[in-house]
Amino acid sequence: MVCKRFAAKSLTAPPIHLPLDRIRESAVFEITGIDLCGPLFIKPKAKAWIVLFTCAVYRAIHLEVVTSLSTEAFIQSLRRFMARRGRPTTIYSDNGTNFTGTHNALKEIDWERIASEEPFSPIKSPLPQHGGEDGGSACWLCQNTLITSPWKIFPQLRGIVDCQL
Repeated sequence: MVCKRFAAKSLTAPPIHLPLDRIRESAVFEITGIDLCGPLFIKPKAKAWIVLFTCAVYRAIHLEVVTSLSTEAFIQSLRRFMARRGRPTTIYSDNGTNFTGTHNALKEIDWERIASEEPFSPIKSPLPQHGGEDGGSACWLCQNTLITSPWKIFPQLRGIVDCQL
């Protein structure tokens, strides 16, 4: 007599197909995810937030400090990021108001006029992300790594933010 429990076949899950943006070969930060960490309470009435740029392919991170959640402050941090790391081709983020405001601002740009002056393609911004926090788990993981790291990065980062303000 054969026991059905031990003779049963184990369940095999089908392989997960990752998005093409996650597996194709590209430059660092060419495909970027963006999220905000914070607020950090700097002074009794002053707050700062950290814009977390994550590379979707190589898992590199870039941090920028902003002092407000406005669209203008985020656009300035995006410009600083692009000046240092290069212009991304695709940006992923959640439905934050500053991100959707930036998405609307990017839609209003006359890309044809810019392309006639300088040869490059517009930034693909699949915002708002209809799928919830699908790519946000990587940003969440980076946020927790910053806070719980054994090297005490969070207090050092707070000191850097103090110096910036």
